[in-house]
Amino acid sequence: MKRISLKQYEALYDDESPQGYPEHAGGYACFMLVYLDFEDRRPVGVRGMECERFKVFSDGRIDKSERRRRTDLAMQSYESVLRPREPGFIDGTNRFNRRRIEHEFKWRPSKVQLAEVGRLIFGSRG
Repeated sequence: MKRISLKQYEALYDDESPQGYPEHAGGYACFMLVYLDFEDRRPVGVRGMECERFKVFSDGRIDKSERRRRTDLAMQSYESVLRPREPGFIDGTNRFNRRRIEHEFKWRPSKVQLAEVGRLIFGSRG
């Protein structure tokens, strides 16, 4: 597990970014974005987190087309909720796309991984 800054994380989406993850070449890299509560500039709690999985090319670069595909699925879900329907018609687009996003682009950390994240955030007081 490796801690990176928000700036480094956001650079993953930059088409010009040379940043890569050769240790995950040809596989997937998992990222956890953690939202924290602070008091006196010190983390005091975890507000929430997002666990994302990105496909990595053989040269270590993140496959940005996967992010676009995930965004497209999310937008289709949103549009399906807003679309008018005939009475009795059930549109499963939202549900199926949400499951697909969870299956293809998300991951669930283990208890050991969560403990490590706590240690990285809070140190020995976590």
